[in-house]
Amino acid sequence: MARKTLLIGRIERAVLAADRVRREGSRKLPRNVNRLFACLKDVKHQVARTHQATGFMVFSPRARQLRQHQSLVAAAIQRAEAQLDVDPLATLTGLSALLLKIADRYTRGQTGALLPPEDLQDLQPSRDWEPVRMVITALFIAGAAVAIAVLDLPDAATTALIGAAGILGVSLVYGRSARSAMDLIDVVRGP
Repeated sequence: MARKTLLIGRIERAVLAADRVRREGSRKLPRNVNRLFACLKDVKHQVARTHQATGFMVFSPRARQLRQHQSLVAAAIQRAEAQLDVDPLATLTGLSALLLKIADRYTRGQTGALLPPEDLQDLQPSRDWEPVRMVITALFIAGAAVAIAVLDLPDAATTALIGAAGILGVSLVYGRSARSAMDLIDVVRGP
């Protein structure tokens, strides 16, 4: 259930950040717009993951169609986000309306139609680099584990070093969003 409400929470944070930009105007514009960009990044990331909450098989045609639609929705958000660099205050109303439209359709279970076709015209699907980042992280951790195992250290030291290498690998690959990427380690570790 938490996975299904995560998108709504992220959209709410983005709409509140947009409202803060509008309320405070040019007084703290750069800082507030940067917060809004961070919130929009989280929304795009979660939109790209909404097909996972549906329970479809990874390679099924339905999941592929959902991923394609969600890539177009992320591209629509990016298009609106790009307008923030041109005229931040004028763009906020349209951006908030777009986000609320996505939230409304998502809560009604329309994961395959988060935005109507007219909002998706002339868009190219955004590229999802998350699988590549996951593979790079996994390879880094595996390589570090092999290198640490060659050192023939005591088991406690080996375990601690491999854990530290995992955190370092996630930090290097994910950068500032490493904290949210630590969920990846929880998935690998299991319940």
